[in-house]
Amino acid sequence: MPTIQAFLVTYIAPAILTALWSALGLVILDTLLGVLIALKMGTFKFSKLPEFMETSFVPYVGGLILIALFSSFPGMSATFFTIAASIAVKFMADILSKINTLFGDLGIQIQSPITKIKPAPVPLPKPQSVTPSTEVSTNTPAAEKTLPDENKEEAPAIAQ
Repeated sequence: MPTIQAFLVTYIAPAILTALWSALGLVILDTLLGVLIALKMGTFKFSKLPEFMETSFVPYVGGLILIALFSSFPGMSATFFTIAASIAVKFMADILSKINTLFGDLGIQIQSPITKIKPAPVPLPKPQSVTPSTEVSTNTPAAEKTLPDENKEEAPAIAQ
C-alpha cells in the first residue's frame, strides 16, 4: 500500500515539497502560539477551535496543498512559489508578534522585519463657513463678458 509520502514524492517536485513543508510548519507554529497566548490570557475556548480551523487554518493549508498538487502544470510552480512565499512572510511576521506577546513580560523583545510606519497625524484645517451670495458682481472681467450690458450696441457682423 503506497504511503502519502510516496505519492507526494512521485507527483510533486522536491523543491515544491520543501517549500510546502516549510510553509505548513510556519502555519502550524503560528496556530500553536495562538493557542498558547489564549491559554496564557485565559481566553481560550475549546468550542472556538473548530471555527478557527475552518476559517483560518484550513484555507491556507488546503489551498497550498491543492496548488502544490497542480504544480506540475506549466506556470503553476511559479504560482505555488509566489503564494508559498507570501504565506511564509505573513506567518513569520505573525509568529514574531506572538513571541513578543508571550515573552514580552520577560523583557525579551524581537523586532519584526515587517513594520507598519504610521505617519504623524496632520491636523486638518477647520472648514470656513461659506454663505451663498445672491448678488452678482459686474465689476469683474468675467462678469462683463458673460453678462450683456443693455446700453452697449452690438458690433455689426462683417460680411465677406
